[in-house]
Amino acid sequence: MGIREIWETAIVARAVGGLRTTAASMRRARALAMPRRGPRPLSHEEIARASWALLRSPSPLWEGDDDQRWHQLDAQSPGSSSRALERALANAHDVETVLCNRTLGREDPRLSWEEARLARLVSIGIGIRLARSSVVREELCAAFCRGVLSWKQANPPPRGPGFAAPAWESPLEVALRAWNLWVATLLSRPALLPRAGLMAVATLLLECGRFLWDHLEEDGLATGTHLLGELVGLHACGVALGALGREPRAFRARARSGLLREAGRQVLPDGGGSEASTGYSRFACELWIAEIACARAQGEPILPPAWRAAKGMLGWLLSTMTPDGRDPGVGDDDSSCVLPPPVQEPRDVLRLAPLGVSLFGDTTRLEGTAWSELAAWLTGPRGYRKFAAVPTRPWPREVASRSFGLFVARQGSLGGDMVSVRAGAHGQGGAGGHAHNDPLAATAWLGGWPVLVDSGTGLYLGRRALRDRFRGVAAHATACVDGLEPSPILGTRPFALPDRARARLLSLDDDGDTWCCVVMHVGYRARGSIHRREVRFARSQGELVLTDVVTGRPGDRSLHEVCLSFPVVLPPEIIGRRVRLGQEGSPVAWLEAAEPEAPFRVDRSAVSPRYGVVVPAWVVRRVGRVMLPVVLTTRVSRHSTRAVLDEEVGCHAVRRVDESQRAGR
Repeated sequence: MGIREIWETAIVARAVGGLRTTAASMRRARALAMPRRGPRPLSHEEIARASWALLRSPSPLWEGDDDQRWHQLDAQSPGSSSRALERALANAHDVETVLCNRTLGREDPRLSWEEARLARLVSIGIGIRLARSSVVREELCAAFCRGVLSWKQANPPPRGPGFAAPAWESPLEVALRAWNLWVATLLSRPALLPRAGLMAVATLLLECGRFLWDHLEEDGLATGTHLLGELVGLHACGVALGALGREPRAFRARARSGLLREAGRQVLPDGGGSEASTGYSRFACELWIAEIACARAQGEPILPPAWRAAKGMLGWLLSTMTPDGRDPGVGDDDSSCVLPPPVQEPRDVLRLAPLGVSLFGDTTRLEGTAWSELAAWLTGPRGYRKFAAVPTRPWPREVASRSFGLFVARQGSLGGDMVSVRAGAHGQGGAGGHAHNDPLAATAWLGGWPVLVDSGTGLYLGRRALRDRFRGVAAHATACVDGLEPSPILGTRPFALPDRARARLLSLDDDGDTWCCVVMHVGYRARGSIHRREVRFARSQGELVLTDVVTGRPGDRSLHEVCLSFPVVLPPEIIGRRVRLGQEGSPVAWLEAAEPEAPFRVDRSAVSPRYGVVVPAWVVRRVGRVMLPVVLTTRVSRHSTRAVLDEEVGCHAVRRVDESQRAGR
């Protein structure tokens, strides 16, 4: 360990506290002292017994009339079944080559882990359910078995400490693989699968369960969704192979014990996730729902903390959802999804919305939300009848998520206006594993259009400069003083961001038309500066006013560079002290500077719509060298006479959702 790594480790330890650091170090030392080997080779008798158990596996999905399931889906969203079958056939094409492609993770291992999760097989399993022709069904069954057998042959589990097995490096990936494999097999009907394929699945599930038993990540400084996912995966292995008896029973008992403990750690009082990330909150919510499905399949009592965690997180996600049905994009997001079907838009929250009624028994549903394939698989036609019977409710006009640190005001629902402000802790006890340097950052949607956006995540590993760029202060709609970061970005710890900004809410008022949120942080106290921001949103006018106050040391007459960033995906053009967003003939919104100090400029930038994808965009900045204190006011207003754009700008499908589209969703 080098000097810099020791120093930066000490910074993280100071942020989370000495007692927690000592306890984590002791757990880590005990874990390293214990020999950790991979699962031992299975005998022919064990493989046969595991295959027999898998044939008798209960299902975490709703099992029943598939014709009725797809009839309801097609009624809500015409063409759902044909699109799902086309998706299955596309995923079945050359599946063994795709699953064994080792070039995907050369830049970042996370990119190769996605295929190793075997979600592609879930899509193929859905196609097997949909197939009306025996020829198509047999083709998809053969593709499923080829995929399992080829992946298993190319990625044997580690058999000793020195055995290199990239696909088995992360216990979380093993857990998600086990869950997907179980779901995909049940979708494919185990009795229809060739014996070789069934034996391969059973072997993999047993090896995954044994690997997870020995490699749960319980020894870190702060537990997070990794441990949560591993416990859910261990539970899934225990339920899938429950007929084996003693060993799967131990899997289930240990998983449920760990989940009882984690429910209090990983869900905040307001329902947000403990990792200061809306993407990981969505991921954790799906994991808790998967845990409920596991318990329901086994016939076990659902753990009340797991039920409360899943319901609370789902409610929080729906209350903070953007006008196009996505999560707000705060913090990291590695595009992970758990529940079927595999989706192309991982930030989609609308697909979870029907579960509030069909699974958790809510008596109303948000207006504009429609039945989804995910809800159909988990709750079936009975869930649909519940969903269709309840009345709708308007979207919340104001959300104050104080524990997480996210404050939202909106007007309307899908296709409406929304403003959010981030002012909260970095999570994980101060370590900030998935937080960004975004204190007081604002995002805005006006008339269903993304006006001010969060830039996203990019990549975790491989391109460290890109990682730091996306989580740095300049990638968010907030202020930067003298080029400093509010909290230190550590060169040796890509998953740590010790919280020095201490962003917090000062006041929050709403008279029905005007919403006013005042927040502050002290991340620039090294310069003697405090950043205070007032966000005022006038619903009737569709106008947002940001007033930034940056103070300095008393008597300091030196000049300081103050930069206000506004990431955008609509093409900008500076016109005097205003910036037009959108094409010349059809502008969407305007930015206007109230003071001549810190004039506008436009820089080329980038946004990341999903993990591993980076596309060009822009960032509008107000930059000036000024004496502190300084007050800068920026107005963001909707253009009232613009035409509708039909194009995609940057990474966002930029569109205005009209009334007919709302009803269709």
